[in-house]
Amino acid sequence: MGLVQKKKKKPAEKADGEAAPPAAAKLTVFQKALMRDGGWNKESFPEFPEAVYWVRQIIALVCGVAWGILPLRGMMGIVLFVSANLAGTFTYYNKWCAVDEDDYGQVILMQEGLWTSVGLFLITWIFIFTLFHPSGESPPGPAPPPGW
Repeated sequence: MGLVQKKKKKPAEKADGEAAPPAAAKLTVFQKALMRDGGWNKESFPEFPEAVYWVRQIIALVCGVAWGILPLRGMMGIVLFVSANLAGTFTYYNKWCAVDEDDYGQVILMQEGLWTSVGLFLITWIFIFTLFHPSGESPPGPAPPPGW
């Protein structure tokens, strides 16, 4: 019989005969960001600041909701948010991802998405505060100084 047999592909081979990339290379930025020691290195540098950016946005949403429900007001809320944002981001990339700051530049990582997260925090904080405390009243606390 003159039938030509087709060459069977190996599981790790593409249709054109090239070797498929390892499974770790198929991870999305989101999947790598959630993994402890996600394998970030100099080659994946363009993707890592994106992961840091989204971590900041999540911190901003959580803080905005919490500050609005608590009802924190004024400069105290902003200072607490900036502190939580910087500490959370630093802990994420230094402890969770275990990246070498010298490979990326600590200033770049600390600035990535900072002002966007501040804006998102303020919008969330104001919206939730207004939703839960429509009269603008805070729980009982120290009286404001005379003349306010």
